[in-house]
Amino acid sequence: GGHYPQDQRWLDRLDEAGFAMWEETLGPNTKVQNLTDWTHFMRFQMQQLDEMILQSLNHPSIMTWGFFNEGPTQHPAACPAYAACVQRAKALDPTRFSTWASNRLMSDTCLGHAPLISFNSYPAWYDSLPMPISDIPAYWERLVQRVDTKYPGVPYITSETGAGGIMEWSNATDVRWSPKRQAEVLAGDVDAMLGNARVSGLSLWHFFDFKANDRDTSGCGPCA
Repeated sequence: GGHYPQDQRWLDRLDEAGFAMWEETLGPNTKVQNLTDWTHFMRFQMQQLDEMILQSLNHPSIMTWGFFNEGPTQHPAACPAYAACVQRAKALDPTRFSTWASNRLMSDTCLGHAPLISFNSYPAWYDSLPMPISDIPAYWERLVQRVDTKYPGVPYITSETGAGGIMEWSNATDVRWSPKRQAEVLAGDVDAMLGNARVSGLSLWHFFDFKANDRDTSGCGPCA
């Protein structure tokens, strides 16, 4: 749903279409100093969490409330802010999950507060290049097993994974940024998720193309 509360008209459409929605407060790229600032930052964070939940509470498309995309959860000092948001969300809406998209994976020191564990990871794109696509299933199996061992009974979803691709680039080989490479990575990630009963959900980033990412695609060569 993006890293901000959603327009109610958009949520109406999702309700009608039967989509599941993750709605979260504005606040990606937060730092420890933000999350420990209870006189200003966290005061307004709690206010916007209240406003978002109370505004969107009756939309059946909402499956989870979220906050602090890819925040500094490797630092224990950040965890009281995460715990406070989880507790506030539960008090306002005990029927839904709350969560955060963590790219710290098992180094996330706040996961003990999470009703739903959500990881952003790109094993064959950003994270561990050049991981062979054939290694993707084993990567996810190890990661999900570690979650299950340390946090048994807590549901897990992959909140971001996949690869980028340039839509117009028709290439016979699976070079980086080609749709062929993108499709292969996506297939590897999706197959790994569907084949693991411990995984409760999956969201792909980026599903179709990455035309707006001029910084990264500028060095990919001619699209021919």
